[in-house]
Amino acid sequence: MFKHAAFLIIGYLSAYLACIWIPVQLPFQLSEFIMMLVLNPARSFFSMILFSIGFILHASLIKTALRLTFKIARNEGDVLETTISYCVFINFYILFQIGFWQTLVLAAFTVLYGLATANLQNFSPKKAH
Repeated sequence: MFKHAAFLIIGYLSAYLACIWIPVQLPFQLSEFIMMLVLNPARSFFSMILFSIGFILHASLIKTALRLTFKIARNEGDVLETTISYCVFINFYILFQIGFWQTLVLAAFTVLYGLATANLQNFSPKKAH
């Protein structure tokens, strides 16, 4: 449970810093965006590292939430741990208020990675015979 709470906090902080350090100006122009990344290499590098950490931790929480939801359906799971895992969506809501486009990309990567690495056959709600 504390591991998931730590994932939630570290994932939020990583994604927050990535959103702040990579601003997206509207109207979006690719040349300006690439120029900003090239002219600030250290900031860009650390933003990419933090973005990667954020989406991997958030994906882990989404996988855990799915797994624990199926466990609760079989009366085997912990409700508090599941609630902490579902708080990842509160993280996304807060991050959407900070940087919409950055968070949209983060959410897309998170959901794709989380669902691609989830072994959904192990999550089936049927009990073993």
